[in-house]
Formats: sequence, structure tokens, C-alpha cells
Amino acid sequence: MSNENDTIKLIRKFECENKKLNNMYNRWYSSFVKRVKIPYLPDAGLDKWLSSIHETHTDLNDVMKGGMNLRFKMNFLVEQEPLPLTVCKKLYHSNKHIEESLNFLGVGYNGITTPMIPCGLSKNAAGASKPRMMKISKWILLYFEKYTKSRILNPEEEMKILNVAIAEMGKEYSKYKNFQKKYTVIVAFDPIAFTKIGHYGEIDKNSCFSHLGSNRHHKFRLANARDSFVFLIKEGSNYISRQWGFYNKKANSFNLTNLYHSYVQDEVVKKINRKIFANILDKPEKEVFVTEGQITITSDIYHNRKNDWSFSTNEKLLEKQILY
Repeated sequence: MSNENDTIKLIRKFECENKKLNNMYNRWYSSFVKRVKIPYLPDAGLDKWLSSIHETHTDLNDVMKGGMNLRFKMNFLVEQEPLPLTVCKKLYHSNKHIEESLNFLGVGYNGITTPMIPCGLSKNAAGASKPRMMKISKWILLYFEKYTKSRILNPEEEMKILNVAIAEMGKEYSKYKNFQKKYTVIVAFDPIAFTKIGHYGEIDKNSCFSHLGSNRHHKFRLANARDSFVFLIKEGSNYISRQWGFYNKKANSFNLTNLYHSYVQDEVVKKINRKIFANILDKPEKEVFVTEGQITITSDIYHNRKNDWSFSTNEKLLEKQILY
């Protein structure tokens, strides 16, 4: 009898929490609609939509231990912050040989925000091609030796001037290297998180999921998709990264796509994703593996396939990760 009473208590608590959440969302949503001046509601009606979110997120709710909105405070060592574009432009035009060598690769000043650039292709152990990365300074000197030195009058003098410019580049990169950043990370499947897609400040204001976007209906469908969620990174009060994705219980994987970000590199976002999912799965980071390009969206939800990443405890995630 005690077990039955406990079950009834849990059900009542769940219903009470749902009611509070729905009331809170209704108030927030009305305010939001007034602000954006688009009186749009999900096709099925607000109450039915809110109830459906609970029904379609049971596995994710279990793995997140009942939290619809998890927040993590973390210090993260940034190995190389991108240079501001104004600095990149100054360095790019600081020496004609720098500009010429980078033009040869089709790299403009906005392509030197970090000290590494793609220079041809290489193959990994599985035979897949990937960009071969090279230090900018190494490429500039290599280009000078191979293509420039033999066709100018004073190569020694030109080399001295070029080395000064390269040293200045190094100083600028070192200013943005190896320092701690404080981030707040949010993993959420509550109604507000989905509704705000397209309205997380500057980073995703051009998203087609915004209330003025061509696919504004799709974020409500996403909210009802099986075990879907939103992944956010904040620095201070500003959002610097937004992704959405879904959890696959069978593969024990978190799958992310549609990355919008600023002031943070793709690789930094990926490392934060991995760290957080390792925490949720209660596994060491080294036991959480990243697979790219395995995501398929079967629901009627626009998928721009930007940075499709799957994080799983399976080292070789071979099957497609499908959002229904």
C-alpha cells in the first residue's frame, strides 16, 4: 500500500509541476508574442503542444535525471581565441609577401583569425580526406623560398623585413592564447528553450526558426520530436553558441546540429559539448567519442546540416542517428 501511495504522490507532484510550468509558459509566451508582434501559436493549440513535450521526452528526462533545464558553470581553458578582424586585416596588409602567399591559397584576412590555415588535403587512418593544417608563419616562409626568392632583386633584405612582420603576427596571436574563460552551459527541453530559437541575441537572429523566419513553425515541431533539446553556451549575459539536437537511448548518444555561434571556435564548442555530455552520462571524457555526419532528420523540420556531431559511448557509431 505504501508503494501505491508513493506512486500517487509522484503523479500528483508531476501534475502539479506540469501545471506550474504550463502557467509560467503561458504568461511568458503571451509577453514574448507581444514583444515580437507575431501572434503565432503551434497548430495543435498551446495546451496540447505543452503536454506533448512531456510525452515525447521520457528517455531524455531519465538520462537528465528529471531536469528539463540543466545548467553547468564551467571554467574552460581556451588554447587560442580568434583574433579580431581589425587586427587580422592590419596583419594581412602589413607585408606584400604575406598578402601574396595567402592569396595563393585563396585565404583572405578573415581566414587568419587563428595561427593555423588549411593547406591541401591529407587522409586519416580510415582513408577519409581532411584539410591539412599548417602554421601561417611556416607557409609564408615556405612560399617565399619556393616562389618569391628567385624573382626579386634583394631577397635577403626582403626576408629580414618579412621576418619582422611575421614576428609581429606571433605577438598578436600570443595575446589570445591559453587563458581561462567562464561559461554557463544550458541543456534544455522546456517549452521556452524551443520557442526562443531565433531569438538568442545576435548569434541566431537570422535563423529561419525566428518568429519572422520562413520556417518559424519548425521549432514547435522540433519541441515535439522524440527526445529533442536545445544546447546553449553563454559568456556573461550573452549567448555565444546555440545548437539543437536529440538523444538516442539505443545508441546512448547525444546528437547536435544547426550550430550558430560567435566569438568562439567550432572546436571549442565541440570540446564543451563533449565535456557536458560526459557529465550527463556519468562517464570520463575519454569514454565519450565524437562522430560527424551521422544525423538524419525524418520529421518535417528544416535541417541545415551545419556541424552535425554525435557524442556517444560507442567508439564506432556506424548507424545513422535519426530524429523522428
